[in-house]
Amino acid sequence: MRRDQDSPLSLPGGGETAFSGSGGQAGTGRVLPMERRVIRKLLDWVGNPPVTVQLWDDSVIEPEPADPVGRVIIRDRGALYRLGLHPDLHFGDDYAKGRIEVEGDLAAVLTSIDLARQGVNGAGGGRPGLTARFHRARRNTLSGSQENIHHHYDLGNDFYEL
Repeated sequence: MRRDQDSPLSLPGGGETAFSGSGGQAGTGRVLPMERRVIRKLLDWVGNPPVTVQLWDDSVIEPEPADPVGRVIIRDRGALYRLGLHPDLHFGDDYAKGRIEVEGDLAAVLTSIDLARQGVNGAGGGRPGLTARFHRARRNTLSGSQENIHHHYDLGNDFYEL
């Protein structure tokens, strides 16, 4: 099914919102205390970068203790939840849709986040967000590699009969 607009998002406490994509307020109401904790946790996971976060109700979360290099503006509740689930995937998508904006130098903001993340998690940067809890480190063994190849590349005879 093809969709040209985002479908409505069910919100805690009832109600729905559909983001218009125009860059304006999404009308998602006040920020809940739990949502502030989500932002703080995300910032902790990525090493507390020197970036200010502004939420859809214009409330601001300042970095500690660094002087901010820029401001990330989260325009709606759905974008916040998507960032909490998988920030690596959803930041770019929501930025492209106008659900997230960056004031200041985009490259400097992203670089500061990446450097802070590497400071906490090493050169690989780790995996922030809730999806990280479902991924476990695996040893690279011959049987594990064979299993991965079979899972990802073995299409079976049905595919080739097409």
